[in-house]
Amino acid sequence: MEDAIPVEEAAEALYWQAVQDSLAGRHAEGQARLRALGCAFALAPALWDAARGAGAGPCAAHAPQSAAGASAGDATGTAAAAAAGASVLALDGALPAALLRRLQAAFGPGARYWGDHGYEAAPFFSYVFPLAQESPAAPAQALEAAARLLHRRAAAVPSAERLLRGCTHVEFWAHSRGLDLPHQLHFDASSLLFLTGCGGPTVVLDQTPAGPRSGQRDGSAPPAGCDAAATTAAAAASAASAAAAERLEHHAELPLDADASQHLAPRAWLLHPAEGRWALWPGDLLHGVLPGQPELPIAASPLLAAPQGSAPPLRTTLVLAWWRGDPRDSLREAAPAPADEDGAPWPRPMMSLPPVAEAASGKGAFVQQRARWAADIALDPGEWEAMQAAQDEADAAAAAGGGGLEPVGSVVSPCWVAVGAEAGGAVGASSSGLDADAAAEEAALAEAPLPPLRFFLRSARDIEEQYPAAV
Repeated sequence: MEDAIPVEEAAEALYWQAVQDSLAGRHAEGQARLRALGCAFALAPALWDAARGAGAGPCAAHAPQSAAGASAGDATGTAAAAAAGASVLALDGALPAALLRRLQAAFGPGARYWGDHGYEAAPFFSYVFPLAQESPAAPAQALEAAARLLHRRAAAVPSAERLLRGCTHVEFWAHSRGLDLPHQLHFDASSLLFLTGCGGPTVVLDQTPAGPRSGQRDGSAPPAGCDAAATTAAAAASAASAAAAERLEHHAELPLDADASQHLAPRAWLLHPAEGRWALWPGDLLHGVLPGQPELPIAASPLLAAPQGSAPPLRTTLVLAWWRGDPRDSLREAAPAPADEDGAPWPRPMMSLPPVAEAASGKGAFVQQRARWAADIALDPGEWEAMQAAQDEADAAAAAGGGGLEPVGSVVSPCWVAVGAEAGGAVGASSSGLDADAAAEEAALAEAPLPPLRFFLRSARDIEEQYPAAV
């Protein structure tokens, strides 16, 4: 007789099967598995369907809103007015092509950044550098150049300018993952710039650590907690501009009850990856990544044109978090330590960027072992001036044609639904393949730990309880 599968492994397997069912549109099968796991709430079928329907490329239903029906004369004003009150903004071609290519090379497959940090096994790590937006000096490296130019693009849109107002420092980290890998729903001080145009969409929910933004309006000022520490903008993929925006309204058969509605977001936005796409939203909103579908066609990219037999394409993102004040000050107060000495933990959050000159020279044990990658983002003389000129041309074209940051039009509502009891039978076992008589095993399965994706919840308060310090 075969050994029984441990309940923890069985629960994890059911959870991942429910993810695959949801992604494939098999929602009835997925909900049956969720009932067996004791889940009471799930991301709505409409959200999974919208994510699947857009695939990896641009889709009108998930594009930034445009001034549909507006005349040429009032398009700019209409777009600006809409953007002034939007929660999630997006922009294609946010950086000059030369700068995007530099970043793609520095963070592409096999780049030294990943190996120098032991990315696959390393805990979370990041770097901090001053924004220096008003400095007349040219930035020494591509990350600072990107931050300056993105900050400049945001300044033209009131709601984006409000999010970044007063920011003095930028925290940066990067991710490069397989196309089918999701990322848990979470809160952080993040913004995303996509370097590749493939993988699953980022989903942004209208939900703060304290619950849904009931009573708030799009474009409201950042929460008070941000004034005390940091204001963040988040960037993620968005779809290309379309002639008209499509608002996705779905009415689930099992809507949330009054209590659950006090704890779960009423709506969500989908942002699809594309090279050079930038999206911006209030930094206190819940967000994550739904798994992609590698079998779908992917956008052409120099990073994806790998020789046959080489590693598969990856979903590569840069994260830029915008801070009011130097976030390292709080770390120094909590645990004073030299920034980059050999005795300090490494890699770790909020490190200082290695000086470009030292990285280029390769001198010193620290540089040789850990910071070779910084030479890959060093700017050559004259590069910054060329990038500024290209940005000036893009800004002029946007001003003339009503372009720039625009509201993302794909709004899925509701984005959570209740997982109901199985019609005409017992909950869980018979539809999930478990022995219906094994009541004890069913109870254990319904209480076993779940993967921390938070796509499916046992309680409407699960997310708030996961982030109690922020409530």
